[in-house]
Amino acid sequence: MSSIFSELFASGDEERFLDHFARKQFLPMGGNPDVISNLVGVDAVNVMLANGALASPRIRVARSGNLVPDVMWSTADGPVDSPALEDLMRRGATLVLDNFGPLVPRLLALESAVERRLGSNTLINGYLTYQRGGAFAAHYDNHDVLIIQVMGEKVWQLFSPTERPADSRRGWQQSFKAPETVFWEKTLRAGDMLYIPRGMWHRATVDEGAQSFHLAVTIVSLNGHDYARWLVDQLGSDDLVWTDLPRRGGEAGLRQHEAALVKRIAEIMAGHGLDAFLADKDGERVPVSGSRVGKPFAPRDNDLIACALRRRLPPAAKQAEADGQGFELKAAGQSHRLTPAMLALLATVDQATAPMPFRELMQAAADRWSVGQLMQSAKRLFEKGFITIESGE
Repeated sequence: MSSIFSELFASGDEERFLDHFARKQFLPMGGNPDVISNLVGVDAVNVMLANGALASPRIRVARSGNLVPDVMWSTADGPVDSPALEDLMRRGATLVLDNFGPLVPRLLALESAVERRLGSNTLINGYLTYQRGGAFAAHYDNHDVLIIQVMGEKVWQLFSPTERPADSRRGWQQSFKAPETVFWEKTLRAGDMLYIPRGMWHRATVDEGAQSFHLAVTIVSLNGHDYARWLVDQLGSDDLVWTDLPRRGGEAGLRQHEAALVKRIAEIMAGHGLDAFLADKDGERVPVSGSRVGKPFAPRDNDLIACALRRRLPPAAKQAEADGQGFELKAAGQSHRLTPAMLALLATVDQATAPMPFRELMQAAADRWSVGQLMQSAKRLFEKGFITIESGE
């Protein structure tokens, strides 16, 4: 079995995507239609609209490159005015669903799978259109995007040239002028996918009489600028760092203070390399475990166990597990002490490509700990939200 992320791709396209993602080169792909069609449907969107789960500011309405004011499609107390929204969409408006992955179990699972595979923060937006038109004018994003066409079809255009990576982080503004040359154009149909790297100008439109529902998987990666900003935070409350610069001490005094400051900063930074930075940022992510209210820890042999962490365990944790030691794991901004047995179980599900039967998880560590120790360790991982349990029936 493979993860929901791997299941999206047609044969061989996952590795092609990973290669193009690393090189920041666009890539059209054929997806797995059965998996994609089951991610989320229009019926589910209508249910969320009806019960108020989708309302402003989580949803927007756009037409011809402009946002439609909320008062034209929502009521005074916030819920969607269904007749008004339907009328706008019949006239070519697009319903934009911002970060609605947490409301749909399979989309939330996909977000987590993407994060674990790429190590990048991820969220999912949706775009639903019924008539000819487009939500936005030609623009670029300051993050990578994986387009997944769920229903219908949409025409995509990519423009040349693209923004440099450093420039693209500024984010697109309506005052920016799009390039005039379209170097790639294609109609994506249900089951197709398209990777668009950050900074690449693009435009999406729907032809006359067509319908379209696509997902945009937003992928935000860390870079050297993020690392530099984090390094500044590591200077902490050091007295010398926070001492006023000697502006009135003459040239010699300024140079002496500069030398001492550079030395102190170097000493502080020496223990804060990329591994520490990534571990700290990864530890801020909240596990995707869902609510455990009213769900006691009572797994059966065939129940499926999955890792709820949004990131793979760091190399230091893997080394500690190999050495039979415990580990201090950061998650959701807090530190958690894992015993050797807890770490062994968590490392096992972390390495698995898909949920595994509870029986197999216990057998994987049965040579080192008793059944009682393993049951107690699994229970503590469940209570911390580090693993999930689903019925295997």
